Amino acid sequence: MYSSCGHVLLAHHSGSRCLGMIPDDAVSPSHIERIDDKLVRPERTEYAVVPSMPTDEQESTARFSPEGARLLVIVIGVSCASVILYSPQAIPPSSTPPLVLGLSDVEEVRLADASSEEQVPRSETVLRLERVYAAAGFAELGEPEETEAHPRRMAELAAGIEELEREAGAEAVNALRARTATRGYLALLGQSSTEERRGLLGNFAEILERYSVVSQHRLVAPEIVFRSLYKARWNGYMGRALTDGLSPIELQAYWGWLALHAHDIEVRRRLHALERYEEASGERLVEARAALLFQAGAYPESSDIYDSLFQDTGSIRYRNHALAAVSAAQ
Repeated sequence: MYSSCGHVLLAHHSGSRCLGMIPDDAVSPSHIERIDDKLVRPERTEYAVVPSMPTDEQESTARFSPEGARLLVIVIGVSCASVILYSPQAIPPSSTPPLVLGLSDVEEVRLADASSEEQVPRSETVLRLERVYAAAGFAELGEPEETEAHPRRMAELAAGIEELEREAGAEAVNALRARTATRGYLALLGQSSTEERRGLLGNFAEILERYSVVSQHRLVAPEIVFRSLYKARWNGYMGRALTDGLSPIELQAYWGWLALHAHDIEVRRRLHALERYEEASGERLVEARAALLFQAGAYPESSDIYDSLFQDTGSIRYRNHALAAVSAAQ
């Protein structure tokens, strides 16, 4: 009933402009063309929150009764236990624990978003916001435009979202955010036209790859991770705080992915994200801090934390990690 989930990032490239929490050495926007092929849903996943989705053919040929499904779970569980017992895997002291999210909390957000999407007003304000937002996506991909276009577009989006809130209330803003995140998710999976995909994603998919959300044309993170990331991107373009409107579980996803799973970014950023994750009531914080400190070269501090964990739990793994940190410091 738990899952690994995510951090939010925001990217905008227009000339030398760069918006959001992205690495200084962001890759070229042309790299995004690799995403034009349809992304594949995960064939298997560690994440209980987002199980693998069967294809239509699988649904038509593989159906189980409740009793059969329970038996299958038991058999798979026993088989996995056997593999773990006979094939132990070393866990280095720099390895962060997985992020865990309550299934019921994730499902509650999914249902709330689905319901909210239906409340988006059919107004000229919404249509104008969607047109300008799509233009921002095209600009991220390097389409030619005037130097003044970017600040003018940002101002227009900020003014437009305020106008929408005056016209229809904060609920309309939340609804548009949720609906755009859904469209972005479908675009990432290749379930939209090329034109719509370019407008909705811009160069965002390459940033997802940088943050280990997408790997080799596959979405390897649960859907809630993508949605949290994408909502932050949308917020940034609307001139709002990146975490505006995110639920508590989405905040855990936002900061948790950066801290625990975005392995290719600077450790100092991951430690910063861990602080925010703690504020969002994240779990397994102590172990995560020890691992990140080890990565940062703060071996004495890492060793002290691992030794404390060993004293508290009796886990030999923590003792070994503490000794490894002492050895690395020498």
